[in-house]
Amino acid sequence: MKENFNILSLLIALFIANATVAQTDMTVVKFDGNEMQISISQNGILSFDVENLLIKENSKVSELIVIPRAEIRKLTFSEYTGIEDALKNTFAEQKIKIYPNPATDELQIMNYELQNGEKVEIYDIAGKLRKFIVISNSSFVVVSDLSAGVYLLKINNQILKFIKK
Repeated sequence: MKENFNILSLLIALFIANATVAQTDMTVVKFDGNEMQISISQNGILSFDVENLLIKENSKVSELIVIPRAEIRKLTFSEYTGIEDALKNTFAEQKIKIYPNPATDELQIMNYELQNGEKVEIYDIAGKLRKFIVISNSSFVVVSDLSAGVYLLKINNQILKFIKK
């Protein structure tokens, strides 16, 4: 169950991080076989608390949809507006590369010249900001202070996944 939660958290983190999606249709499949179709606008909210998936379809609606985590078998995002296509487009168009991946001490940013004062953000798999860096004359980002795991690096409005050993 914890593994399912981590996978769902990754999907939610990636969904929230990609602002190019105007609306996403989501299907929630429950263990009892029932399905729920939910449309989430760009200003909608998807989050987890300890026991539930919380969905607010948009910021103008006061109603909160609460689905117990233990009942969720699968979350699927629509092909035409969902996270899968948005991520494919983001990763296909990206020119920025990071090396090495997996990393132990530092990441080198390649195919992109970092500017002094440019901001780099590192998020954990749950979408929590773990590191905020303001660049000063370097193409390296130190990651030795991060715990082992999967992270998302945001730079120049691009999101790159990396693994910290």
